[in-house]
Amino acid sequence: MPAPTRAGQAQPRSRNPQRRTHMHTTNKSTSSRTLRRFLATAAIGLGLGAASTSFALPPDGGCDGRARGDWSAEHGGHGSPLRELGRLHDELKLDAKQEALWKDAEQATRDARKDSRERLREEHEKTLAALDQPNADLRAIFKAHDETHADIAKRHEASRERWFAFYDSLNPNQREKARLFLRKMIDHAGHAAPDRR
Repeated sequence: MPAPTRAGQAQPRSRNPQRRTHMHTTNKSTSSRTLRRFLATAAIGLGLGAASTSFALPPDGGCDGRARGDWSAEHGGHGSPLRELGRLHDELKLDAKQEALWKDAEQATRDARKDSRERLREEHEKTLAALDQPNADLRAIFKAHDETHADIAKRHEASRERWFAFYDSLNPNQREKARLFLRKMIDHAGHAAPDRR
């Protein structure tokens, strides 16, 4: 039996396990979203993950050379994932064959991104136009929506395979640098997640 509380003694604050569980779930979800963004950025340059239209991919400037630096400066500046990716590109010291594979994969990524944006814009307009019609067939509308996104996913999967071809061309030392880069990105993603209370 617990000892009686003395008069004037402050009562201990009751703990709310449901609130703690909710906080833990929220923080975990936020960390997961942040991690996905960082992993997607790393996937652009390493072919280690699926490119997705839900992730921000570099515009026509791409990830290598001067245009890469311009894009990084505009989207995040110092310490941003894409700036770090550019540094990895330089650190890998690619030979001519590897550089060609990098540029080929980069071009495929840019083309896939451009195509995705155009397809999604068209799909959005068609969906709105269809929904403006009385007695719209929602099943047909969402079927068309799913088909569009399936086509986009296939295009990004094809560009991802170009990055795998690039990764396969790396020597053990370069792959180790890539591994350390990805480890750093994942660690940073975990620390970057806000602690909501």
